[in-house]
Amino acid sequence: MLSRKRGIEILIAIAFWADLVCGFYEEKEQTKYTTAKLNITICYSERKRCVSIPQDGIYGSQSPIKKASGWLYKLSDSNINGCKIFQVHVDKPWIALVRRGSCRFDDKITNAFKHNATAIIIYNTEESELPKMINLDSQSIVSVSITKTLGEKLIEMMLMNNETLFVQINVGLPHTKWQVNPTSVLFVSVSFIVLMVISLAWLVFYYVQRFRYVHARDKTEKRLTSAAKKAIAKLSTRTVSKKDEEEEVDSCPVCLDGYKGGETLRILPCQHEFHKLCIDPWLVEHRTCPMCKLNILKELEVPVTENRNSSVEVEAATTIEPTQENEDHHNAADNPIVFIGEIEDSSVGLSRRQSIDGESSGSSDSSARILHVNADINWERDEQTSSTSNLMDSSSLRT
Repeated sequence: MLSRKRGIEILIAIAFWADLVCGFYEEKEQTKYTTAKLNITICYSERKRCVSIPQDGIYGSQSPIKKASGWLYKLSDSNINGCKIFQVHVDKPWIALVRRGSCRFDDKITNAFKHNATAIIIYNTEESELPKMINLDSQSIVSVSITKTLGEKLIEMMLMNNETLFVQINVGLPHTKWQVNPTSVLFVSVSFIVLMVISLAWLVFYYVQRFRYVHARDKTEKRLTSAAKKAIAKLSTRTVSKKDEEEEVDSCPVCLDGYKGGETLRILPCQHEFHKLCIDPWLVEHRTCPMCKLNILKELEVPVTENRNSSVEVEAATTIEPTQENEDHHNAADNPIVFIGEIEDSSVGLSRRQSIDGESSGSSDSSARILHVNADINWERDEQTSSTSNLMDSSSLRT
């Protein structure tokens, strides 16, 4: 029970630690940005009409999040990246369109700010998602990044139609994007694998120990059961006669029924008596007296050893037949060691039962057969009858 609780505590600690580590690294790797809504307006002088095209962009990390508008101008091919001084002289509000690369974002933004540009739009050089501009100094100018496709499309529109584009930048919605850091992923993966290996090893160790414990317990229980059957075979029994039934005032403590004539009682070393059918299963399982808790294995000095042959013999000896006519055989089989005093007491009880049965049925052939433990000595019917008569006479003289 303690091992199971300790295992649950370890698993909870592992889960909490992993969640803490993942939360720490995810918090460090999150990226916050704000989208920019570009409203690009192109006016055709020949057609005398204007068309507005909505597009999306992203504000720079240090860019002011505010609106900006102006006429869009493309730099010369020699300075298309905006890393050199601009050769643009415009008196009206204008927005510089430059390409990413060749220098830092700060240099591009600084050059645009020096030439009084209201904003700068930087398009990417690869077909990928919108670039995230990380600039240290924004110079209080709006900076927006767009995709390569949109940047090349704007340049194409300005060159082919020789028209100017008016761009209005509006503030979009803020977003938070989680970036996956390879170092964090590797650290969390290795930690998870290590913790899983430790947990698996602990579970294997726990179940191996549990299996060994259960196996040892079952083996011990089998040995105790075998020893209990041996001890039960050594206990004496007696049969209740009809005369004893009339005088009997006690009842079986197990089933609480009174003792009746013809029933077999098991006598424990503590002299407590029980129905044989009631007490034998109890002794096999508990090996103690239900009344005084006397341990029959210790009292009879039965060693707790495992012997298959003896277990079979004891089990066969303690088998109970349901018929009444063979019950005397079981009384003798249940007593592998019979003392003279026990034989004498048994003979007296049998003589009393014979006299009562003879009066009611008129039959003299109901004598019991007493068997020795060694099973080598068998008395014949005539010898049993004579010995029973002698024992009855001796009991009469004692009375």
